Amino acid sequence: MPKRKRKRESCGPKKKQNRASSGLNTHKKRTDPFTLLPWDCASIVLQYLDIRDLACCEQVSKGWRSFVQHWLVVAGHQYCLPDGWRPDIPNPITYEDALAAVKKSVVEYAAFRKLASGSASCGRRHQTCDTGVFDTSGNFTVWHTGDAIFYQKLGFREDGSLYPVQRLSLRVTGDNLRYLAVNQDGYLYLQICRPNNHPVRPEEFRDYVFALETGERLWKRRASPNANLFALGRKRIYLVGTDPQNRHLTAHDIRSGKLLYEVPFPHPVYMSKPPIPVQQPGGDEAIIHIDAVPSGRSISSVDGIQVINGKDGTVVQTIPTRIWCHGSQLIPQTGEQGGFAILSHHRTSHWYVKIQKFSQDAETGAFRSNSTEILDLGQYPDQIRQIGIEPYRYLAVSLEGRRVLPRIRTIREAQSPTIDARGLPADGATRVDRWLCLGPGQEVTLPQKYKHHRARRLFIPGPLDYDPDSCRLNFAGWDRFVLFTEPRQFYCLFDFAFRVPSNMPSNVTPDPMTLEMR
Repeated sequence: MPKRKRKRESCGPKKKQNRASSGLNTHKKRTDPFTLLPWDCASIVLQYLDIRDLACCEQVSKGWRSFVQHWLVVAGHQYCLPDGWRPDIPNPITYEDALAAVKKSVVEYAAFRKLASGSASCGRRHQTCDTGVFDTSGNFTVWHTGDAIFYQKLGFREDGSLYPVQRLSLRVTGDNLRYLAVNQDGYLYLQICRPNNHPVRPEEFRDYVFALETGERLWKRRASPNANLFALGRKRIYLVGTDPQNRHLTAHDIRSGKLLYEVPFPHPVYMSKPPIPVQQPGGDEAIIHIDAVPSGRSISSVDGIQVINGKDGTVVQTIPTRIWCHGSQLIPQTGEQGGFAILSHHRTSHWYVKIQKFSQDAETGAFRSNSTEILDLGQYPDQIRQIGIEPYRYLAVSLEGRRVLPRIRTIREAQSPTIDARGLPADGATRVDRWLCLGPGQEVTLPQKYKHHRARRLFIPGPLDYDPDSCRLNFAGWDRFVLFTEPRQFYCLFDFAFRVPSNMPSNVTPDPMTLEMR
């Protein structure tokens, strides 16, 4: 019987099975089909994407990021940005500068859309008790409650959490606090009145300046009781005397407290219309002041708007204009463009808002009128109870509707007045560049209360929290607005900046460390 042959096993390494033909080789690098498309075809694909989708495309790979950025600079900004948001790219210009300009416009437009959608990234509730002292500017908000002054840095940390609330090492009661103001660089100015045992001066006034970024007190000095806070700029503190016969304007360096100048200021001052500092292109600041003369007519008789040079306190320009008497507000233009706007209201049977915009001439340095627009808010009183207006981005936040909740609304151009213009004041129909009206509104919503929830929630205050007719609404910077409520006297600050989702514990009451309304 023949012997069975045994298979000899090789002692060497086994040959690897070629699985490429069976499609099981997962380590094989595959070619990205998008990178194989011709320029025209890839451009057509990107034209149909939203700016949020384009941002996601940049994160796929370095190749995608390079192509998307190059497409945005060459032609993409004309498709993904509407009129008014497209950057002005001069020729010639380097690719890096053009890319920076396009990115800036895309980010600003995305922030505008987020604000217009009413989707707040967070809401903070600041209780001010019986004082109602609150101020916000730049990246800080400051308020007084009880015998303490608190402050909080705005914005978000890298993980999406909020900065904690901090307290100044200074005890101040509501009766002693005279002025509280913060500028956009985070310098806080306080004027405090304390009782004194001196027989001639029973009260002592002191000025304080704190750097909120570090919490350090920079300086303090004895202040005059006959001086009021006129304006708080980025470089100086401006004070004006209370005596109309011998009034002076003084300026102190905000970092050192040094007296810079004291000049006569024989112009009337109405603290109900506070001046505003405007950053000029040269790096310095000008103070915009309304020189108003009271009148019993339907229109306030106004001599003009005064432009005060921040370096020496002189009035360098007076702009003749008229401001309606049912409330007015000065609003600086964001950034360093050096412009400002005046909003004035006229409320009888109809509610109109006149928006006058001014900018600085690059050659002469003088301010000139750019446009006069009239916003028609409809019958008064109607559903709109209160309103705050951002004139440069054409947005408004209002209290309206059956539940009287805050609502974000766009402002758009109207073809013609909705009613006869005879309801306007005498100067209303003289020169109107554009008629405006309110667009559709979106109720303000807050993030979901719990991580597993998907739906956002409406901001609904308690029934005893506020009286809508006594509230105030104001925009506070590029992507925030503030709602002040009475009679409980608390401020709700709604922040629409982009935020990474946070894993904070959720509460039905404000977080005591961050005051976030969860």
